[in-house]
Amino acid sequence: MVDPVTALAVFSLLAVLAGVLAWPGRGIVARVRRRFRSTERVELEDALKHLVQCEREGIAASLENLAGRLEVTRGHAARLVSRLAALGLATADSASPGLTEHGRSTALRVLRTHRLWERWLADRTGVGAAEWHAQAERVEHVLSEAQTEELKQHTRDQGDSNYRAVGAGGTTKSSVDAGALGARGQKQGGGTP
Repeated sequence: MVDPVTALAVFSLLAVLAGVLAWPGRGIVARVRRRFRSTERVELEDALKHLVQCEREGIAASLENLAGRLEVTRGHAARLVSRLAALGLATADSASPGLTEHGRSTALRVLRTHRLWERWLADRTGVGAAEWHAQAERVEHVLSEAQTEELKQHTRDQGDSNYRAVGAGGTTKSSVDAGALGARGQKQGGGTP
């Protein structure tokens, strides 16, 4: 017969191991899945979003806070900033990377798409409020500017002064698209409403 103390210890160890592996959003499995879903385009657009949010909050952007936000190494964050600088979307100052005007408008377009998708989910679907943000995080990277404008027509949203740089009724040209980054990042999931 198995000693109950040993059985309890083995069960406890297995439960902790299962938690570390499968913890929703933070476990090893979730991190690996997120990493495989992450494409260069998604990472670059998420980096732009972080930089514009730092500007808005008056916080100095750094490679450390960018790496923390994207859950990547500092070296990977430095490579992302270098790539953004090569695309003309950011300045490659290692002390405090910043956005160019074109980078800022691209970041605002991504944020606007995110906000509109959340609004559309709230107004037109049965999707629970807890899922809006996660779905918008995926869809913001795949909708074209034309699809975003069409989405705007199907929501109650009539613009937001924080997003006027993108244009309440106009569009901006994003260089973070298939042409600038290659074919990577095109099939990220999501779709049009």
